[in-house]
Formats: sequence, C-alpha cells, structure tokens
Amino acid sequence: MEMKELAELISKIETHNVEIFGIKTSKSENHPYKAYRIHLAPEAEKKYLENIVESLVKKDTKQFNRYHEIVSCIERSSMQIATVPIVYELLKNKIEKLEEAIAMVDVETDIEKIELDAVLIIIEDLKIKVILRQNPITKERTKKPIAFLKKDANEFVLAKSKIAFNLFGKIDILYDDTDIYFFSDKYIQFFNLERKFKKICEQCMKELGKEDIIEDFIGFERFATTGRNPQKFINYDEGNINKLKNEEFKKKLNRKFGIGVNDKGKIKLTNDKDKEIFLKILCNKIMDCLLDETPYNVSGAHKIE
Repeated sequence: MEMKELAELISKIETHNVEIFGIKTSKSENHPYKAYRIHLAPEAEKKYLENIVESLVKKDTKQFNRYHEIVSCIERSSMQIATVPIVYELLKNKIEKLEEAIAMVDVETDIEKIELDAVLIIIEDLKIKVILRQNPITKERTKKPIAFLKKDANEFVLAKSKIAFNLFGKIDILYDDTDIYFFSDKYIQFFNLERKFKKICEQCMKELGKEDIIEDFIGFERFATTGRNPQKFINYDEGNINKLKNEEFKKKLNRKFGIGVNDKGKIKLTNDKDKEIFLKILCNKIMDCLLDETPYNVSGAHKIE
C-alpha cells in the first residue's frame, strides 16, 4: 500500500462502525493475549475515533502529519512506517494468538478491574484492525478528552464518574489480511519480540566469534547486544561473515571508513562509531550506490531475484 492510500484509509476510520477491545498481554507463549469488550457511548466513540485519525492524518489534505515514507522491513526510523507481510515469520504466530483472543473475548469481567496494555479496534467495513499500545482506563484527570464509566451499563459516556477512558490515542499498529504496518516501535513490546531479537543477535555473535576476525571481539559483542542494536540483526546475512574475512573487504573498510587492521590482520574497532559502522555492514544496513560506490545507510536490504 502506498503512503497516500494508507493515509486515506486511516482517514475513513471515523466514519465507519467499529468494535473496540481492551487487550491484556502476557509473556505466555500459548496465551499471550486476553481480550475484553469495551463499550463507548456514540458521542464518546465519535470523539475517540476523530482523535485517533487526527493524531496521524491531516484532516484537510488526508496526508500523514509526520511520516515521509513506508519501508518494507521490520525496523524503522522515527519518520518511517515499517511494513511486512502478515505471514512474516516472527509475527505470524502472534497474530494468530491475538485473533484467537478476540474470538474468545471476555464480556463478564468489569473493565475497571483490568490493567490493560492496549486497545484493538476492528473496522469491519474497511477490513482492517488497529492497535493502540496504551492503557486507556484511568482514574486521573487530564486536559485530554475523556469519557466516564457508567457502571450499571458498563459503558463509557460523557458524564462524570470515578473511572475514565482516555479519548486521545495514537495508532501504533495497523493490519489487514495481507500486511501489517508499524507507526512506532511499540510493536516490539506488544508482540514480545525483545527475546527473539536477542536470541538472533546472540547466535550471530557466536558465529562471528568463531571466525576470530575482530581484534576486540568482546567489546564489539557488548556493543552489538546492547540497547536496540539486537533489532538490527533481523537483516543479518550469514554470508556476510565470509565476505568480512576477505582482504579486499578489509582494504575497502579502511579506505571508506578509516577502520584498519592490526598486525595479525584482525579488524580494529577502536570506538563506538567504528562498531556502529561495522554492525550496520554486518546487518546489511550500509550499501554502496551503484553510480559512484558511495556508502549509504539503508533501512532494509533484500536480494534482487
């Protein structure tokens, strides 16, 4: 889906009937999600949907407020929307479990007793679902628009009570039958991907360590496994290790980035900048331009068949 098409699709959300669910997440592999039905009175629902749309899309132009491109990979920068197929290996099982939770929605539990982790909205007419990674239920009073819980009807209305529903939110995830889109990095927590990223990274470090081509491998390993760096290994290519051992590559590394080798031919990564460059090369995050061989940062790289 192109940027314009996606923005126009989101802008239509506020004019369609929806179903709203509160989602509780867990670390369980078998039951990672539990769904609860949320009822908003018509006037509260209208305001909620309007706020959601306006947080992403300009009302007059039907264009995104801040995003400037869609990238076909799971990793994104702050100005990008990432997209992968709905059958993407790391997400396929998670989406299936989420759909199961919706099908078995809990309609009995009082919504005020649940510490929700997200809101999921089904827009059946548009054949899409959107996820907001936030707990909308609050007892705090803010300047943001809120609806209040009408206890006897288990419905949120625009009338004061102790429990409130935050009517302001931002879409973090959108998916349909074929693709899934990420507007923030909150999908990592929602789909519990931290451990998977870490596992992939650790396996890569194990393979790289065996080759003994880096002078201070322990220092590089510490850098690669810290913070958000494990996420980069989603684009890791095992074949790159053999390329890194090549003497011509080492000369190129020195010529283009000033990264040299010691007297034993091992690559010297003397600072965090060197480590960052080497990590990006390892994970296909730096590519040469075909026209002049200038290296560029890239969001994701895939072999052209």
